[in-house]
Amino acid sequence: MNYIFFKSITWRLLFIMVLSFLAGCSDENSNLLPGLSVEQGETIATFPGDTVLVRGTASNYAGLASITLVVDTWDVEKVFDLSKRKPTVFNYEYQLIVPKTAVFDEHLQIAVSDVNGKKSERTVRLQYLPDTQTPELKTQLPGSIAVDFDPEAGTGRWDATLLVADDRELKDINSSFASC
Repeated sequence: MNYIFFKSITWRLLFIMVLSFLAGCSDENSNLLPGLSVEQGETIATFPGDTVLVRGTASNYAGLASITLVVDTWDVEKVFDLSKRKPTVFNYEYQLIVPKTAVFDEHLQIAVSDVNGKKSERTVRLQYLPDTQTPELKTQLPGSIAVDFDPEAGTGRWDATLLVADDRELKDINSSFASC
C-alpha cells in the first residue's frame, strides 16, 4: 500500500512540475515585444524621384502577424500580412518610391505586430539629399564640323548628337552656337 501511495504521489508531483514548467515558460515570454531592425539605421538621405530599398528583420517567439511601413504625407503604406504564416522571423524588403513632389523632413514609421497583439515601432528620418553632382557632357565634339550652308537664305545646318549624364533627372539642356 505504501508503494502504490508513493507511486501516485510521484506521478502527481511529476505532472505538477511539468505543468508549472510549461506555464513558467509561457509567462516568461508573454511580455516580450516583437524585435524590429532596420538596415538603413535612423536616417535615410534621399531626394524627389528616388527609389530607396528599405530592409530589415522582425522577430517574435509567438509568431508575427504584420509589418507596416508608412509615410503619411507621401501616401506610402505597405503592409506585409503575415497572419496566415505566423513566422517567428521575417526579413522584409520594400522599394520606397519618393514622390517627385516630396516635402522633407519626413519620417518613415515601421511597425511590427505579433499574433498576441503586441507591437514594436521604429521611426526612420527621411532627409533631403541635395544634388551636388554637376551634369557631365559625355560627347566630344569634333574639331571641325561640316555645315550645310544655304547662301540664298543665309543659314546653315549641321547635326550633332550630344550625350549628357547626371545622377538625377535633368531639368533642361541649353545650347548656343556662335557663327563666324
